[in-house]
Amino acid sequence: MRHNHIPVILSSINEKLTKTQRAHIECTPFKWAMDISNNFSISGGLLCELVSRWDVRSRGFRVRDRIVPFTSVDVSFALGLSIVGKSLVVEEDQQYQTLDLFKGAEVILNNIRKQLRCHKKKIVNFVRLYILLAFTEFYFPKTGNKVFMGFIKQLDDLDFLDAHSWVIVVYNFVVSRLVAENKDFKEMIVVLEYEVRMMKEARVNTPFEDEVVQDDR
Repeated sequence: MRHNHIPVILSSINEKLTKTQRAHIECTPFKWAMDISNNFSISGGLLCELVSRWDVRSRGFRVRDRIVPFTSVDVSFALGLSIVGKSLVVEEDQQYQTLDLFKGAEVILNNIRKQLRCHKKKIVNFVRLYILLAFTEFYFPKTGNKVFMGFIKQLDDLDFLDAHSWVIVVYNFVVSRLVAENKDFKEMIVVLEYEVRMMKEARVNTPFEDEVVQDDR
């Protein structure tokens, strides 16, 4: 699921941010990420319940006999991202300034942390890497050590970040994960129901043998 882990590296970096670093991150659409701490957590049980109630067709959650819609406005209110702005297109496998910071090394979570240490005094590069880390651990998380590379191009121009509608891409990402997890959840339920049914049938088909108790008297 989207929050099957705590953003450990991001929360650790947040504890050590300088006033200058905070001031520059504050000027980006992702300033809320600085509030993430080690105490950040979301109930796994609640997430499972939401996934089980997700309705793909209406993009909402089934609560009794009605659908509670889930919209981009909800994401905007929760994360402070603007709805207005230019549409974003995923662009991977391109050469950008932010990628050059890794000097040919693989762009993975651990290497982002290493580069943040190297560029802690180079404020523009630090902010680019910080937002990339926020993408990886919070906004567009992937499993393992993988990094979502779709919006690295936008990090090359920090002054232009506000021109994009980030809430739409985050919303679409969350919906895509809800759809995938809902499908997996339903498949798991089908498997469990099948196993329970087979166990019941096995019990019914097993002949009952009366135990013969011998009396030694």
